[in-house]
Amino acid sequence: MVTSKQKKWLDHLSDNNHIKIIPYDPKTKDVFNTIKKEILSFLGEDAEVLHRGATNMGISGKGDVGVYIPVDASEFEQNFKIIKNIYGDSGSLYPLERARWNKEVDGIDVEIFLINKTHHLDGLKVNCLRII
Repeated sequence: MVTSKQKKWLDHLSDNNHIKIIPYDPKTKDVFNTIKKEILSFLGEDAEVLHRGATNMGISGKGDVGVYIPVDASEFEQNFKIIKNIYGDSGSLYPLERARWNKEVDGIDVEIFLINKTHHLDGLKVNCLRII
């Protein structure tokens, strides 16, 4: 069963957008490492910066690099302000849950997500999982 919050999110998606699946590009690992180093330079060496998605797994996909920065809810606003100061306004923002920025590095699209480590989805506690 889809909740009203989930339905609202699904309704905002376009029926006309298409995703092109492209072969894995090993250069994405270098792009992630560049972005990670940049993020650690302004959030501090203790920040957690994760590479997620198809490029992390070395498989075909959209070809973009998914970068996730999980933080405690109490640290979300502070980190949001720091990241906004570096990358500008976020492309999307769900306060205290998730914010997204887009950037291009060496011709590769990068999506940077600041996420609440633990957030509630309709009463269920969902922990951010680390993909190794």
